[in-house]
Amino acid sequence: MSVVGIEQSWIARANALIAGRRVVEVIYGHRDQTRALGWSLRPPLLILDSGLALYAASDPEGNDAGALMTTSARLPVLPSLRLEEFIPRPRRDDRG
Repeated sequence: MSVVGIEQSWIARANALIAGRRVVEVIYGHRDQTRALGWSLRPPLLILDSGLALYAASDPEGNDAGALMTTSARLPVLPSLRLEEFIPRPRRDDRG
C-alpha cells in the first residue's frame, strides 16, 4: 500500500470512530488506572457522547501520558499531570 493509501486508511478509520461525535466532558485519568498502565503522568481525557475516551500518549506504544495541544491562544495546552499533583490535602480539623 502506498503512503497516501496508508494515510487515507487511517483517516477513514478515525472518521468512522470520531467524526460527528460530541465532547461531553473533559477529565483527567484516574490515578488507579494511570498506575495500572505503569504511567507516571495522568492524561487529560476527552469523553465523547459515545462513551469513547480520547487521550494523548507520549508515543504510539503508550509508554506514558501526553499533553493535549490546542490552537487556542488562551489555553494552548492541557498538560498531563504527575500522579502526586492535585491530591487534596486533609485540613487540620479533618486529621482527627
